[in-house]
Amino acid sequence: MIEPKIQKVLNSLEEKIEYEKVHEYDIPLDDTLLAIGKESGLFLNTLLKSQDVKKILEIGTSFGYSTLWFADVIGDTGKIITIEANEKKIAHATENFTKAGVSDRIKIIKGQALDVLSDNQYNEEKFDFVFIDADKENIIKYFNWGFSHLRPKGIVVIDNMLYPEKFKPYMSKLHTHIQKTPNAQTSTCPIGNGLEITLKLRITS
Repeated sequence: MIEPKIQKVLNSLEEKIEYEKVHEYDIPLDDTLLAIGKESGLFLNTLLKSQDVKKILEIGTSFGYSTLWFADVIGDTGKIITIEANEKKIAHATENFTKAGVSDRIKIIKGQALDVLSDNQYNEEKFDFVFIDADKENIIKYFNWGFSHLRPKGIVVIDNMLYPEKFKPYMSKLHTHIQKTPNAQTSTCPIGNGLEITLKLRITS
């Protein structure tokens, strides 16, 4: 079961997602959710509830749709750091977190993701789960940072592995890169727009 207040906000955002599917060319980019969708959200929520996930990094907040699915996982004892550069989307996300009653679980950091991640204050961070749904030009750099700051048995998930078609060149290079990454086991899951799920294997001597 999803927390009722979170579910109520998710339902509202899902109505907007469905509207965007029909009117995608009529909506300014700043006003689009660009969200993972209900199928992917529920899948990740279920997956993470089977793990001991308390600390999450999200690269790309948008309106906070995916963040809300993760906030339901961690409960009142966990923490999410989510990065977003667009001020308008941060305002929408902040409002949604307040409505869902989860603001105290989430720290929104405004800025370009690479600039934020290069800040020394995050060098010692270790996360249970990293979710990446940001610009694809830097997707390999985001993965490298997230994977290096993941605890053993932690998971990195990346959206848009299969769709839209325009992202395929970036995502194909990413998949090849991950397959060559030591201590990583990865699989492309055909849910929603395609999720790349990468497990950081526990190092054994």
